[in-house]
Amino acid sequence: MKRHFKQKIVCVAFLCLACVSLAGIAGAHLAGAFFDESTAVHVNSNDIENSTLIIGTHLIYIGALTDEIYEIAQESESEANQFTRYYKSELASGTWYNITDAASLADITTAGVPVAKEEVEALFFTHHTRSDGKTYDLRTGKEVCIYDIDDPYMLEALEELEPVKQQYENLANKEKPSYTDELNKQSVRALLEKDLQNDTTREYDEQISALQSYLDILTDAQADAESIAEVQAVMKSLDASRRAEVFTILSEKELEALIKKVESPGEEEESEEESEEESEEDEDSEDSGGSEESTYVDYDLLSAIGESMDNVESSLTEQKAEMLEKGTNVLSRTRYSLAMELSRAAQERNYPSCDDAVEKLIYLSRIEESSIIESEKELKFIEEVLIPAAHTAYLSELSAGTGDEYEAALASKSARAVLNKLLKEQKNDASIVRGELQFILQAKLDRQTEEEAKKLINEQISDVEGLRKAVVNDAFSSYANESIDEYESWLTKKLEELLSSSGGNEMDTLLAEKEALMKKKLEALDNNDLAEAEKCAALLDAKQQDIETKEKELTNILQSSTATSQEKAQAAASLGGNTSAAGILSMKESAIEDIRKGNLDSAVNAIEGINALMKVNPDTALSAMQEVYAELAKQAYLSGISDGSGSGDGSGSGSGDGSGDGSGSGSGDGSGSGDGSGSGDGSGSGDGSGSGDGSGSGDGSGSGSGDGKGSGSGSGSGDGSGSGDGSGSGSGSGSGDGNGSGSGSGDGSGSGNGSSQGLTPTEQAIQQALALVEESIVENASILAGRYTSDEISDMIEEEMGGSFEELSDADQAVVVAAVNQYAEESKDSNMRRLAASMAAKAVGNGNEYLFEKLKSETAVYLPLENIGKCFGYRYLFNDSQKEGILQKGASYYIFQAFGNRVIRQDNKTEDMDQPAGYQAAIYIPYSYAQEQFGCKAEYIAETSYGVIYEAEMEERILELLDVLLSRGIEK
Repeated sequence: MKRHFKQKIVCVAFLCLACVSLAGIAGAHLAGAFFDESTAVHVNSNDIENSTLIIGTHLIYIGALTDEIYEIAQESESEANQFTRYYKSELASGTWYNITDAASLADITTAGVPVAKEEVEALFFTHHTRSDGKTYDLRTGKEVCIYDIDDPYMLEALEELEPVKQQYENLANKEKPSYTDELNKQSVRALLEKDLQNDTTREYDEQISALQSYLDILTDAQADAESIAEVQAVMKSLDASRRAEVFTILSEKELEALIKKVESPGEEEESEEESEEESEEDEDSEDSGGSEESTYVDYDLLSAIGESMDNVESSLTEQKAEMLEKGTNVLSRTRYSLAMELSRAAQERNYPSCDDAVEKLIYLSRIEESSIIESEKELKFIEEVLIPAAHTAYLSELSAGTGDEYEAALASKSARAVLNKLLKEQKNDASIVRGELQFILQAKLDRQTEEEAKKLINEQISDVEGLRKAVVNDAFSSYANESIDEYESWLTKKLEELLSSSGGNEMDTLLAEKEALMKKKLEALDNNDLAEAEKCAALLDAKQQDIETKEKELTNILQSSTATSQEKAQAAASLGGNTSAAGILSMKESAIEDIRKGNLDSAVNAIEGINALMKVNPDTALSAMQEVYAELAKQAYLSGISDGSGSGDGSGSGSGDGSGDGSGSGSGDGSGSGDGSGSGDGSGSGDGSGSGDGSGSGDGSGSGSGDGKGSGSGSGSGDGSGSGDGSGSGSGSGSGDGNGSGSGSGDGSGSGNGSSQGLTPTEQAIQQALALVEESIVENASILAGRYTSDEISDMIEEEMGGSFEELSDADQAVVVAAVNQYAEESKDSNMRRLAASMAAKAVGNGNEYLFEKLKSETAVYLPLENIGKCFGYRYLFNDSQKEGILQKGASYYIFQAFGNRVIRQDNKTEDMDQPAGYQAAIYIPYSYAQEQFGCKAEYIAETSYGVIYEAEMEERILELLDVLLSRGIEK
């Protein structure tokens, strides 16, 4: 239970901050929606469970918050004009807090802004997502599908039609409407009351309803988050499909018809049904003041229709990007097939088949995200489903020959430039298919052993000849063979990487060469050949430098958060047992394993071993010690060890010759409520002779030697008692004068933290090991002179940036992360590397748009399109079925396709990037192209999986902050 509660607190902290970081997005949707307060309810605060978040008109249990629910709740903020966000804190006995501007966990505990429950009870609510993971309509008390909350068929509620609705309100509020006003009002009302459901949308409705029933089963059974997310993703794509259908009808038929009616009021022929409806509406408006008269064109209404049409077409583009389509690539076609399999099984209530489809969807998502969790199962899915399909697709592209478009252009005697353009476009298509094959092969390599990976690559290289034989001998053959050459080059590079990291490695070779040089040097000295010995010594120095460089390279891999487990294993093997890094790594793993097994004595031995290598290899040792500390802290928490205080009394003695002053110190452990025991050790030394009485905690002895007078310290241990709860240590001191030889004793007292009465030996051992590791980390955290501490950096950031890191804007946080990262690289300060990494992780956790996840499959810098769009004011869309990313600003747009070099620009113009676009559940583009087109700068954060993106003005501020860090570092 304790473990669960701790995880719950962490979840609350991160989710709250993630929500708050997005608060600024509110209002980005269409403004001016009419909110009918009669359709909402007030809720008694006492009826709302703790850990509940308020966004707009939605109550959401924090543990049930998903991206989909968040988006829907966020849209309700502008509708109800309720932008303040609240949280009922389980950490503060159900107190409500205003978290609109929250920045940390403290904002929902002690440092937050508490609000009276009456303020919450005055709000209007429509929906409640409870701790059971289900969403309920508060007006009916019934469970609802979240995708039905915003009814896609209720045109009157569509934000996209807000301009038209506003004009309708203006017409309805006219005191003396004209005949034209009445006609236009009737036309608009007829549109808003239309039911655009058809057979296509009804099929989507049935699929969503069936999946909701299956989702309820998963929720009731407390299924894992991945399974629930995959089902919701399919439901969201089906919802997008039905909304796209509605928007298509609106755009291509209904709004066009409305325009014609407004342009020619009263002249358009109507069906009998429409005439009857309008006849009834005319009766309702007999007293409105309208009469048959000459008509006119209402240009305000026409403008509103045009604006609404733009809104509808914009939303249609978004829905089409998210709708369920078969797609043009292997990954998308596989997802479509599994989604349809899940939907059919749900409609048939065949839930075992639903489970199978969801499981495969999970594997597919992990592969697309380059995430390895169940490697064997994921590997099987890759082998059985993805690789055969990818191979077939690539072979089909290569063997297709010149396409129909080329043949038609050839027949019409088109210019050579036109024909070459068509062939290059065809090669780009083949390259996209090849890139996807390589992506899938890489996913398999990442999940294989070294030997299995080498076997796979060799098999693929052997198959290359078969690909060449499939190429048709026509105008496209040279382009097809170029693609195959690029594929073979990629395979060869992968094989070289595997061979260089396996078996007899470079480190072994370097160590062998060093040993041979040492032997040769000794032989030269034996033969009194000093010149040869000196030559060997110089070569030895150079070889040692090579070894240290290689060791550093491999150590960086071991400490890297982006390296795969296979890469880390290869680095550890390359280091072997002959280097400090390997020794530290081995002892760290042993310590963590022993801690988990409860072998604390063995763990302490390993900890002491790591500490002994701290000055030899501080970076690796300190990193290892921090990992060990994390494991110890976890075990301490699970054991229920808590802090307290205690005090103890004891005596100490010392001896010496002559006379002098002496002092003794000690520490004691005690238990709470006045009863307890403690022990303490002290050490002493003195110059001169003498003995004295000193005070200390415990009984013990000390000695000093020397001539003349001096002072010394004594040590002692003993029992004492104290008051307080928990554990602690304390020290006492005393001084006394003595003459001649002999011994003295004295009483001293100390207070501090001591162990709780009744701790088991294991718990006491954990406590002692924690103290040992803490001491080592504190002593070695700033091993190299001139390095900053984290507190110093924090103070400087606050001074230079005008606030703490947590208080800064997204852009300012990005500036700080980049500056600290650059300083760490220039100064080679590993502490600053860790600080930059920590700041980057915190910024990513808070949704900072300037930080991004690296593209794991590439060593070169690639930037995600979504972040470029957010940082530089472009609208971003991702079409999963086509694996296309779109950036659009005004009339300017860019269309990128995963694995392709070609970029489509406005007016259908194309250009090529130096490198193909990457893919990792989103589109990434090469840094060089991003810099050229968007003027953005970026860098990767060392020892993390993150990168930071920034623009020119931010770069100036980064350099200014870097200058401050460097100048003050020199002063230190």
